[in-house]
Amino acid sequence: MLRDIKAFVENANGNPVKVIIKVDCINNNQNKKACDLLIEAGADYVVTLTGWFGAGVSTENNRTIKSHFGDLLKYNSLGWYS
Repeated sequence: MLRDIKAFVENANGNPVKVIIKVDCINNNQNKKACDLLIEAGADYVVTLTGWFGAGVSTENNRTIKSHFGDLLKYNSLGWYS
């Protein structure tokens, strides 16, 4: 996954790169790991959901993810809240 995101960032020609992670499908430790990979790959944004399917984003998801990476990523919390 890291290699794929890095390649995408490199080919974005300076345009911002947003990566969607389905926070409702993985646990908080996996969400943190996903954010770590996005930071390492050089992505600009993490987006929590597509807004189409799933259980939604919990307040705990938002708090955990945002507190983990601080200002290293921009954050879009999309979808609905559970």
